[in-house]
Amino acid sequence: MTVSRVLNNSPRVSDTTRKKVLSVIKQLKYNPLDNMPLARKLKTRTIGLVFQDAGNITDPYFSRAIRAVKEQTEKAGRKFSIYSENEILGLINRQHEENLTSHCDGLIVFSPAPGWEAYINEIMKKRMPCIVIRGFSGFSGVTTITDSDEKGITLAVGHLFGLGHRRIGLVKINQPCLHGRERGFEEFLRIHGYEYDPALACNWHPEGSATWINTLIQDNRLPTAIACYSDEVAIGMIKVLAAFGKKVPDDIAVTGYNDDHTASFAMPPLTTVHIPVEKMCTHAAQMLVAHLDRETGWEPMAIQMENSLVVRESSGGSINQDDSK
Repeated sequence: MTVSRVLNNSPRVSDTTRKKVLSVIKQLKYNPLDNMPLARKLKTRTIGLVFQDAGNITDPYFSRAIRAVKEQTEKAGRKFSIYSENEILGLINRQHEENLTSHCDGLIVFSPAPGWEAYINEIMKKRMPCIVIRGFSGFSGVTTITDSDEKGITLAVGHLFGLGHRRIGLVKINQPCLHGRERGFEEFLRIHGYEYDPALACNWHPEGSATWINTLIQDNRLPTAIACYSDEVAIGMIKVLAAFGKKVPDDIAVTGYNDDHTASFAMPPLTTVHIPVEKMCTHAAQMLVAHLDRETGWEPMAIQMENSLVVRESSGGSINQDDSK
């Protein structure tokens, strides 16, 4: 009875007794839900969607994930909640009633931070069904749904190459999880007989990128095309180029990455690599719902989905080969 009162945060238990009971619970790794029937364990009918940071929900890239998961959970008569990774870690570490399993029945972790394997492993210890989307790792203990950044960037660079561009710049975002895009860029150039020139690449920053462009113009080395790590960066680069009197695509071609809703409304509309966020999240939600409804088993698997190229105005048309050198 005392343990039950502690777990239910009853005021009838003294602080001294509460601390002793919680200490023993922690030592024994006792989970009261382990002794509950399945119907009581899955009482929340809620699927959690986890982002690196709760502030990400306003980003167009992450809002696509929210819409897709929300649509599928509503169709299944379930609810969904949004969590940051820190919130999930906090719930994992709680020993009383308000722990992770009292908040949701399963988790979809979207585009996690580097090192995500550690806390996913803790989730698995709680026997919480979990699917990781765009978590690039060799971790095999959880179901993952990914695309390939290496292949994705080659769609954009290959398109520019096909238009005649040979001096192609790269504007990056300094995030370890996106390094595959630089690897893909380098590999494409190598296969086609060109060396990767670090001077034609920079990490995105409004002022720093403007300095980079100015240096390239002064050295008469301005690329004929620039591939960017995201649509947001591409739109920023178009503004930077405009400040130097360079029009896109007349003077220089620009491509983005993600295909967020901002891409089609940019001036000019962006040619961009489409990440199938909606398809990934829809599939993840359907898998999770089916498992929770006991229509399917649960064995970890790795699912690969393909990116595609959406061609719009920012990449322009074919150029003279002499102009591209």
